[in-house]
Formats: sequence, C-alpha cells, structure tokens
Amino acid sequence: MHKSTACEIGQTCLLHLMQDTEEFSRFANITGIEADHIRAHICNEDFLRGILEYVLNWEPLLNAISMEHSISNKDFKKAHNSLMNGVVEYQSM
Repeated sequence: MHKSTACEIGQTCLLHLMQDTEEFSRFANITGIEADHIRAHICNEDFLRGILEYVLNWEPLLNAISMEHSISNKDFKKAHNSLMNGVVEYQSM
C-alpha cells in the first residue's frame, strides 16, 4: 500500500475518533494526547501509525470505522505496515 493511502486511512480513523466524543475521551485518556498535539501532527506518519495501532487494538472501534467507511480490516493492517517506516517490531517467543 502506498504511504499516501495509508495516511488517508489513518486520518479517517482520527476524524472518526474526533467525531465521537465518548471514544475520543477514551483515546485521550489512554494516550494522554491533547488537541494541540493532534493539530500539529495530523500529517505525521508516526502519529498516524499510532492512531492505526490504537484502532487495530480496539475491535469495536475497528469494526465501526470499517463499516462506516468501507475499509477492510486487512487494509487497516496494510496501512499500519506501510507506515512502519523502518521501525522494527519484535515478537515474543
């Protein structure tokens, strides 16, 4: 997946979060993020990768965004992988 497409999916997730007050409060409480940080980093690939990680780890939210925006769960994972940008993931054995 091209990084620009991955960023668009990440931004779609972020906008969905921001439109749902309850979900955004949950997100902000878990991450400690503030609105100014979001405005400053809305196009930052690392930030959007974090948004995608959050969505991928909260299945009700993943399913809601998937249904509302017709994005497959595989595409969320592809977008996340596309934004890894040299980050190495270690798997426990």
